[in-house]
Amino acid sequence: MLVDCKAMAGAGLLVTAETSWKSEDLSAQQVLQVARVATETARRAAGHAHCEGALGERPGTVDRTEWTKRPVSRATGTCRGVVTGREAARLRVTDVTEKPAGRALTEQCDLNRGELDLFSMTAYYGPSAEEEMYLDGRHPGTVKGAYTRTIECGGAIGTAYFKLVRVKDKAADGAVGTHGTNDPAALKRVLESYATASGTRHDCPAR
Repeated sequence: MLVDCKAMAGAGLLVTAETSWKSEDLSAQQVLQVARVATETARRAAGHAHCEGALGERPGTVDRTEWTKRPVSRATGTCRGVVTGREAARLRVTDVTEKPAGRALTEQCDLNRGELDLFSMTAYYGPSAEEEMYLDGRHPGTVKGAYTRTIECGGAIGTAYFKLVRVKDKAADGAVGTHGTNDPAALKRVLESYATASGTRHDCPAR
């Protein structure tokens, strides 16, 4: 959990909870208990530090939805509002792979052509953005050919970081490589749409 907190370094309080087991080995009730430990810890820490950020309510469920692939026109999660029908046709994108949209510190949207992966976009917020930008700065070769965008959000989120990469995949004819368009203008438009859609959900509108 990330809470706005002017009294803390970085203007935010980050609380995480981990278990020694893999999340897929935990029951729904066990995952819920971990989430409740995190929220209660955040509530107490925020009160101690006199944080001003809203904490929300004690969770009643935890969304464990797996990745879902669906046609572009039926995107409802992290890919919703990212690609118009006209843009999809221009890019020869037929499907998206997504998860439910929320306010996670890291979220992803993949664009596909049938079984072929074309592009992957990721949004990073708060500490996730700081870490990713630091790693990309230390290892610039890992982002060669990628498209990036930042938005200043303020508060605990700070700078949001968005990245689009062309994915290497194996085509039906056996050819391995990046099969999506390499048109910079088109890819920048898609990334801008993704940053706008994701940023709006995080109260961080693109400017």
